Formats: sequence, structure tokens, C-alpha cells
Amino acid sequence: MAQQTLISTAMLPVKQRMEFWHDSVCKHFTSLEIGVNDEEISKGLRATLVHSEFGKLDLIQLDACRQSVQRDHRKIIIDAHRQDYTLLSLQLRGVGKIEQDGRQAIVRPGEAVMFDTSRPYSFQLDEDFEKIVIRIPSETLKTLFSRPDRLCAVNISRGAPGANLIFKYIGSLISEYKTLPQNCTSAFSSALIEMIGGMLRELPESKSANDSSIKKTHLYELKRTIATELANPKLGAELLSLELGLSISSIYRIFSYEPIPLIQFIWNSRLERCFEDLINKCYLDLSITEIAFRWGFNSSAHFSRAFKERYGITPT
Repeated sequence: MAQQTLISTAMLPVKQRMEFWHDSVCKHFTSLEIGVNDEEISKGLRATLVHSEFGKLDLIQLDACRQSVQRDHRKIIIDAHRQDYTLLSLQLRGVGKIEQDGRQAIVRPGEAVMFDTSRPYSFQLDEDFEKIVIRIPSETLKTLFSRPDRLCAVNISRGAPGANLIFKYIGSLISEYKTLPQNCTSAFSSALIEMIGGMLRELPESKSANDSSIKKTHLYELKRTIATELANPKLGAELLSLELGLSISSIYRIFSYEPIPLIQFIWNSRLERCFEDLINKCYLDLSITEIAFRWGFNSSAHFSRAFKERYGITPT
């Protein structure tokens, strides 16, 4: 039979419940800040988590008191060694509010929302709640739907094409999970991933986000050139225009479909390369300034400010 793990705070002394709950959630999801108000803690912090390994997926059932979770750059840094996941959260009871990538979604019972562990997010639950979370390896989902990040913090109602069928399928898996032979879970999980990918492709937000094939090609070439020229301090719209044979206005227009402006994308890409080098033991002999200049920065003070603004900590 398939295996499940049940975690409950009910049997613990009240003083130990918050730490135990925090550690359990972080273990089965990702590193998070969890907020529970004093009233809920004084009442005993009612919280239960059931984790089920399901082929390539993880099924996680939560039934708990009101609380909030937040994942910021500090937590992402802590998890640098862990796999990135896309989470599909199906709300069964209570109302949740999620924020990611500058978008905000309210999720009511019978609705779902998606979010990504590779980028900051927050989830607020202002009342007792119950939900089912499907944890999907991000790379697995991207084989079926290339840009799931466009649909994070977007409400998925039962009226969305295929959503009601998928929500019922998830409910059936939860209720029938213990009866499934272990050798069947891989096939059932693959079917669920295929269904989720199909649903995402049919969402209005997905269709409106699709560019023409020409724009996609230009965007690909644009990002490829940025990656190649990232160490060049002169990298910008003018250089890209010369490299690609496109007008400067076309460069900005092509990039207007992205969630952040062109210049911010270049700065973020440089900061990410610097971050990777700063934690790479192969570059221990390089100073912070040398690493910054290696990726196109020409001011150590500006680099330090930009790094702290993005990651919440100094390069040191």
C-alpha cells in the first residue's frame, strides 16, 4: 500500500507546538516564516498535516487554525540546495490571500491557486482553514507548460476549463489513497500532472500571455544575447539593438511582455550570477568587488545596495 505521514500538534505540550509545527511545515514544503497570533497559540495551536508521496508528486493535506506564511529571499538562499517546486493549492475551507510576482489572488473554498518556491511569496489565512496542496517539481511541470510563472497568484475557479474535473480527481485521490498499490501511484501522478498542464494552457490568463511565434523568437534571442554580454558594463538597449539588428523601440516592445523591465532584468541577471559566485567555493580567492566587476558592475557601492535590496542581506 502507499505510504502516508500524519503530523499533528494535538499530543504535544502547548509550548512546544509552534516550534514543532514550523519545523514540520518547512520540512514538507520549503523554508518559511510562519506567523500565528497569540490567541491561537493560547488556545493550543490546532494544526494537522498529512503528507503522501505520490509518484513524482507530493499530496499535502492541511487542517489548521488561522496563520500566515512568508517566503523571502533569505529563505530562498537557505534552500539553495533544494529542488524548486510549483505548488497547486486547492482551498476546501476558509479564505486565503496569496501574493507573488506583484499579483494578488483571493482563494475561496472550491478554488485553487498556484505559487512557486523559487521566488518570494506570502499566503495569509485569516480563519481556520483546510486545503490540499499538490507539490510538483517545477522542471516536470515546465515540460508540459513552458511558463507556469505567468499563472502564479492567479485565481483558478471551478469554472475554468477542466478545473472541476481536476479538483474532483484530487479529492478522489485523497479519499482512495490508502487503497492504491504502490506500483500504481506513478501512473496516477503522471495523469494528474498532464491534467494540470492542460488546464493551465486553457486559462484566459495563459492565452492572453501568449505572444506570436516571432515575438517569442525575438525574446529568446534577446535573452540569449543578454546572457552572453552580461559581463559587459555597456550592456543595454543600444548594444542589444546593434547585436540583433533591431531598433531600440523594438527591443523595449519585445520585452514589454515580461514581468519586469529590460534594465531590471539585466540587473537581476547580474545579481544572480554574483550570488552564485559568492557561494561557490571555487571563487573564495576573489574579493566581493572583483566578483561584482566580473559581471558588469562598475561600482562596488551600487552593487552592495542592489544586492541588499534584492536579497535582504549584504554581499558579505
